[in-house]
Amino acid sequence: MRSQQSPYFVGPPDRRPPWKKVAGRRVRWLGKIVLFVVACIATYGLEHTVIHYLAHSEGAATTLSQSLFGGRELYRSAVAAWPRRLVPRYTALVYIDPQADPTADGLAGNICEQRDYLAQLLPAIVERQPALIVIDRSFSRAPCRTNDPTPRLQAAIAQASARLPVVLGLYIDKEESAGGESATPVRSVLKTMALPVAPLLREGIMNLDTDTTRIALGWTVRREEGAAPAWVDGLALAAAGAYDPLLFEKYPRLRALVAARSNPYMSLIEPRDLVVFQGGDLLCALAAPTARMQPPCAERRVAAVDVDYLRGRIVIVGERSPTLDRHRSVIGDGGDVQGMDLQANALEALLDQRYFAPVPTWINYLVGFLFFVAIEAALVSAGGVVRTLLWIAAAAAVTFLLMSLTVRYLGFYVNPVTVSLPVLIVKLLGWISELTYSFVGGRHHEA
Repeated sequence: MRSQQSPYFVGPPDRRPPWKKVAGRRVRWLGKIVLFVVACIATYGLEHTVIHYLAHSEGAATTLSQSLFGGRELYRSAVAAWPRRLVPRYTALVYIDPQADPTADGLAGNICEQRDYLAQLLPAIVERQPALIVIDRSFSRAPCRTNDPTPRLQAAIAQASARLPVVLGLYIDKEESAGGESATPVRSVLKTMALPVAPLLREGIMNLDTDTTRIALGWTVRREEGAAPAWVDGLALAAAGAYDPLLFEKYPRLRALVAARSNPYMSLIEPRDLVVFQGGDLLCALAAPTARMQPPCAERRVAAVDVDYLRGRIVIVGERSPTLDRHRSVIGDGGDVQGMDLQANALEALLDQRYFAPVPTWINYLVGFLFFVAIEAALVSAGGVVRTLLWIAAAAAVTFLLMSLTVRYLGFYVNPVTVSLPVLIVKLLGWISELTYSFVGGRHHEA
């Protein structure tokens, strides 16, 4: 018979003096706490090292931070999908898609042709009487060499903004700036060259947060060389403010987040649930399509949703590409999502109050420690494999429920997964090893 049993299983009676029993329990728990602290330090250091060194590569950084450290599937279940399926209420997307839309054929990578296409598309969108147009597309300053369509695009922007709010996208070019307060957004050529100042014309920075489950509320940037750093709203926040001028008065919590420069988490709508149109759906719905558009209009597929759906909604216009503006996310097939889809999600979340302030890091670790204590108690005191597994499942379910309710009803995003998962994996591996050792040892003793 073995002289020592695993703490997870019932063994022979312990005949040690009481003070030795207490001291032994204290030593065991001290060792467990040390294990938890070491796991916290290792996880925290690894997470921040990865994010720091991969910040220039948004796809890689986001994949690692969300999949390994953010609890990708748990986030999807707790925030994005539970307990109801989310659908868009305010937005509709209009893709400039050279891969799927015959009217946009040949536009991939052709900035000049895209300007001309957008100049034709904007009046067709305005005709459907949307509440707001958001242009999620920036262009370089370089003019086109022949038959420059920029003036036509500028005129289309000016005419549209005379009838309804228009938000233009700006982009912080990380290759041309050092980031942060020294960054200079590449200003959209639509406004810098000739557009008149209009009260219905706004700007917003298109860059997304490295963690695509968070809303980029804005950036502190230098608009011009030598200018003082200034805050510029993100594209989604600028559009939400244009759609609802009383946004900050109605939602003080959002105003506090902006003041604190704290990007909140958001619940997410699956890309397949967003309402999407092709540019050709609008161009071909005109009373008199141009002669150039008539042949491709005959080739395209009819839209599943009538274009009158755009009336009173926020229309986000941008290019759809298999290689450009793609981001890793917890949603989408394969986790690869177009930037426009994430902008629509951010805008929907801002208007629907589906955003959640991040809690201080120590709260995440405190909740993770309490979860660790619950799991440890289940392993030590439950007795029997089935009962132990049931207690572990119950502890996980209660933690999940409390975290979900905190997100839903208190507006704070608590994420103990960062440290809970590594510790839980270590503990379960240890428990399985002990179980296997006891079983094999018992069989060997019988033999």
